[in-house]
Amino acid sequence: MLCSLPAMAYEVSVEAGANLYAIKYNEVKEDPSHDFSSVKGSAHAGIGVSRAFSDKHHLGIRLDVDRYDGNWFCGLRALDYQYAFSSRWRAGAFIGAASYDYRLPAYGLYYGATLERRNFLTENLSLVLDVKSGDTLTRNRRTEEGDRPSERPDIFVDILSGGISLRYHF
Repeated sequence: MLCSLPAMAYEVSVEAGANLYAIKYNEVKEDPSHDFSSVKGSAHAGIGVSRAFSDKHHLGIRLDVDRYDGNWFCGLRALDYQYAFSSRWRAGAFIGAASYDYRLPAYGLYYGATLERRNFLTENLSLVLDVKSGDTLTRNRRTEEGDRPSERPDIFVDILSGGISLRYHF
């Protein structure tokens, strides 16, 4: 038997909510002349699987899908850790990878922090606050028609986002 964990040891969850976000597009990595855009709003959705590996510690994986400036953003929380302060409150951090479909896909680091209020309104519902960053998402400039040739072949995108979601646990 490859895995001897009971079926109930894993928790599947889905979530939906809203984000406030700002984006910085850089022609040159860490160019100080470019600043973040004004704050905008967007919808958020996610699906994940987690498992408690002690009374207080939980580890999982989650896929986040957002729409920033009319473009799709997919973030994979490859390592999604949560610490349970009590039966109702959890705080956590995550790290993974992201893809932002800005004309051509841009790929990079994805990380953030989470605060979760379990048993919100019903036993299976949580209220979740997230702070997320798509850091130095990079895409190739030269392969897209209409982009001018340049000495710098890449465009960099940074995304900061904060959100609130309702998460349903199965």
